[in-house]
Amino acid sequence: MVFGATGAIGSAIVRELISQGEFVRAVVRNPAEAKDMLPEGAGIVAGDLLDPDSTAAASRGATVIYDCANVRYSKWAETLPAMRANALAAARKASARLVYTDNVY
Repeated sequence: MVFGATGAIGSAIVRELISQGEFVRAVVRNPAEAKDMLPEGAGIVAGDLLDPDSTAAASRGATVIYDCANVRYSKWAETLPAMRANALAAARKASARLVYTDNVY
């Protein structure tokens, strides 16, 4: 599964996994918008990394979780710690491997 599946890195990972024949759960905040952005075959579900319950629910049954979500630089201090903590907690709960993508900063 991929959090941040409509971003540049997340969408590239979704496309690559689908090209390899993998089932991909693409977790996004706006599923209607994501349908136009993601390839056919992506299992699009609503989720919010800032909400621990939403994150855990979206992660249920996952074996690998790609955390590709990001926010504007000006919001990093207030949002990224919670997003990373929620992704890690969800991966632990699902007994899934967590893959975190970083950026150039």
